[in-house]
Amino acid sequence: ASYLREFRFPALPRGAREIAFLYGPFLGPDTRDLTLDLPIGPYLSKLDPKFGGEVEMDLMAESEGLAYRFTKLSAGAANFSLRYEPANDPARWQPLSGPPGVSVTIEDDRGNVFTPGSYGTSGWDSNNDFAFRDGTLSFTGHIDTGASTWQLHASKLGRVYRGPWEFRVDVSSYTGGLPQVTPQPTAAPTTAP
Repeated sequence: ASYLREFRFPALPRGAREIAFLYGPFLGPDTRDLTLDLPIGPYLSKLDPKFGGEVEMDLMAESEGLAYRFTKLSAGAANFSLRYEPANDPARWQPLSGPPGVSVTIEDDRGNVFTPGSYGTSGWDSNNDFAFRDGTLSFTGHIDTGASTWQLHASKLGRVYRGPWEFRVDVSSYTGGLPQVTPQPTAAPTTAP
């Protein structure tokens, strides 16, 4: 599946033979699955067992060279969300929330499984190569405040592809309608480790 969509440009000047554009960075899929163990018990104990609440956190978890810091837990009666940020450079390019197809679940040490409640959100650092800055993961279900650990499973993480890629399209023989052109990058992309 392609995550490239339609591009629209202003009218070309008469006699134009080629258009060129740069594209990137963009968030795409990766094949990597990841499991993080979260010793969440001390934070859960601060929540109301029935109504939840909000708890500021400073919980770091690492797996396979990717480290994330979880900074806030917000819980209601039937859902909750986790705010997180990258805790090392490789994680800046691999957000836990990403494009369609990314699946994140949590299982606690009491056998409860929490599924995504909505599409996760991600913030980007426009001053730093558009690296991933922070995100929120949302889940459905009522938190068991007696649990001590969570296992967060992320299937097919997102990946920031830095680019930019330069595309050149020959339009000298374009006569209208949809051109039969497949743009090819003229330079290799720069991807994060």
